[in-house]
This record gives sequence, structure tokens and C-alpha cells, in this order.
Amino acid sequence: MNNRTLGVLLVILILFAGGYWYSKSQRRDLDQTGGYVDLVQGPLSTDSVYGLAVYRGSDPDKGFTLVRRGNDWIMNSHYDAKANVNRLRTLLTNLENLDGEPRSNDPSVLADYDLDDSNAVHLVLKDESGGEILHLLLGKAATGGAFVRKNGSNQVLLASRNLLSDFGIWGEDNRDPVPTTWLDLDVYKPDRDSVTSISLKKGKSLISLKKVYQEPAKGDTAKVKKPLPYEWEVTQPKHFTALKTRADGVLTTLSNMRARDVAPKPDTPAEYGLSDDADWAEVTVNDSATTRLLFGKEGPDGQFYMKLKGDDRYWLVSDYVRGNVFKSLKEFEPDKN
Repeated sequence: MNNRTLGVLLVILILFAGGYWYSKSQRRDLDQTGGYVDLVQGPLSTDSVYGLAVYRGSDPDKGFTLVRRGNDWIMNSHYDAKANVNRLRTLLTNLENLDGEPRSNDPSVLADYDLDDSNAVHLVLKDESGGEILHLLLGKAATGGAFVRKNGSNQVLLASRNLLSDFGIWGEDNRDPVPTTWLDLDVYKPDRDSVTSISLKKGKSLISLKKVYQEPAKGDTAKVKKPLPYEWEVTQPKHFTALKTRADGVLTTLSNMRARDVAPKPDTPAEYGLSDDADWAEVTVNDSATTRLLFGKEGPDGQFYMKLKGDDRYWLVSDYVRGNVFKSLKEFEPDKN
């Protein structure tokens, strides 16, 4: 090998070593200790936790707060609406089992992970006195989890679970937590098999329907099916056997009434179109207990105000739900084919 060849090889070696050194200097300061870090110490439960705050950056208005009042959990940042306690229990269980793989201790790269103070989503658990039990900052989602850090620490960890999805955050465009995902939005849920009649009043129209059960033959009680087979009969404004699929569709909607959101309490029900002349649906259970669902005028985002008579909570339901409740008399008529 001549001197020229050796010189070329030496230059290549120097360039390679220089490139390696430069790329290493530009690389994130990865923690090389290995292993996983437990992010939560000790058990968590709805008995030991008294508050939850979730918000983005330094603005608590970009999020929501839950507080415990007696045995109930309410979202005090959202009209004191009832919170979904099952979601809270699931979150606490997930936090108990949360660990993370160390990735960096360099404060200059926190923004790369969306873990700087202005971009991170804060998750704070509080005790009875308002003190912090846990304060995590949630950053970018990653395969199989998301980047997190503890408040006051620069250590970036790749957590074993993406907690952002628990708060309705799925993409990078909008990282504000979604309050409605943590509300108990069940308005009315009777046992549909126990519903015996329904009345629908829309404007000046009133339609009443009643279940007509197919009684078993005498002496055939051993083969009785529960619930009994039935048909629907329209009893007002005239009598006829209703189209069962249509009437059952109304029953399904009314027996699983779920709102899109809660609405603030108005000065008067009339403000939401929920005075005595509002449209309503009445559901009777076991031919005795009757519940009236009032439907009012259109509110924000094309949704409609509603409430249960005798209940001081106000809801917003979709036009789709409202349309599935109020059918015309003609729509209950059986097919002529």
C-alpha cells in the first residue's frame, strides 16, 4: 500500500471520527442508567384522593377540575356537574401501575417532548387539605405510551401508557383536555323491559303508545318467556297497532337517554324553552311510575336543551336524539306491503 492510499484512508478515518463526535454532541442527553422508574408511590383510591385537576400549560381554564363532596364527585369547573366516578377509578388504577423508561435529563430538550411549561398537560391529584399527592406533566404520545415528567424534575420518561387519551386528547392540533369525557351524562335509564307506555307531545300533537303483551295459554306457565312478547298499540289520537320497529326505536332512545353536555342553570326554565308548554315525552314503568322528559329550544352547536321534570339539572342533547324521540303519527303506521 503506497503513501497516497494511506493518506486517503487517514483522511476518511478523520472525517468519520469527526462526524461521529458531531452527531453525538447533537444527540439528546439520554439517560443511560436503564431500567424503569415507578411514577407513583403508594396506592391511590377515591378514598384517599379528594381532587383532580387537568389543564394545559399554566392556564387552569384550559382543562377541568373534579372535587369530592361527601360520597359524590362533581366537576366544579363545569357547573358543578356530576362526574363519572368510574373513569376516575380507572385512572387511579392506571396511575398505580404506571412506570417510565428514562430518556433524558437535559432541560433544553423539554420542548421537543412537549414537556415544557407552556405545552405540557398537567395532571394533579390532591388530598383533603388541597395539597398535591401527585403532579405529572404529560407530553407527546409515542408508540406504546407517552413522554412524561414529574413536576419540578427535568427527567423525561417514556411512560408505559398514553394518559392523554384518557382526557380526550388524541392529536397534536388541540391539546386542551375535554371536560365532557369526564362527566356523567346519563340523563335517564329505566329498564326498557319494564316500560309499559309512552306518550309524545310535540307542539299541539299528542301521540300515546301502550305495550300489549301476548299472554301465555292457560296451563302453559312453565314455558313462559320473560319478558313476555308484546306489540305496540297507538291509543291516541286514534287506535291502531303500531309499527313495532318504529315504536321500539323510540323506546330505545328514551330508555338510554344520554346527553352531549350539561348546561348552566338558567334564571328561568323558559330561557331554554323548557316551560310548561315545552315538547315532552312521558315514560311509564310498570303501569305506575311516570317520568316526563322536557325538550326545549336549540342551544349551542346545534344541540337542544332538555331536563327531567322535577330535576334541577339541565342538559344538551343532539338533534339526532330529539329526532329519534318525536315521530309523526304516520311514521307509526304499519307498512302496507
